[in-house]
Amino acid sequence: MVKVILKTDVPGQGKKDQIIEASEGYVRNYLIPKGKAIIANSSAVESLEAEKKRNLLNQKNLENNFRKIKKEIEDIDIEIKRKLINEEKLFGTLSQKEISEALLKKGVTVSAKQINLKQPIKAVGEYDVEVVLDRNIKANLKIKVVGE
Repeated sequence: MVKVILKTDVPGQGKKDQIIEASEGYVRNYLIPKGKAIIANSSAVESLEAEKKRNLLNQKNLENNFRKIKKEIEDIDIEIKRKLINEEKLFGTLSQKEISEALLKKGVTVSAKQINLKQPIKAVGEYDVEVVLDRNIKANLKIKVVGE
């Protein structure tokens, strides 16, 4: 049996960056030639640990940036002017792209895909809109829709 570090997910064996034991023939004839694994010598294990630490640090920095953006979003009130059919009903619906553009004008860059509308906005009024920055970090944006 030989210890190897998986470079990709291998069904039935393990996930990427996992250290496993496999038969010598399987390692020599399949895993290494296909680029799916490397031998788990001391330098490779040290390199793997250093890479995991870098990834963890990058993830923490990214989460801190998302928390700052969340605070910025929650401190912003957006007013969007739209044409009306009658006194309250909008001509069309307010889209995520329009909300994203309104945020951009306030200095916050958010993709339209990150804006989660629970229901279409079709009338004037005030709405709470969820902005998904990361799977664990969500901001609540207050939008006021008015007629022009």
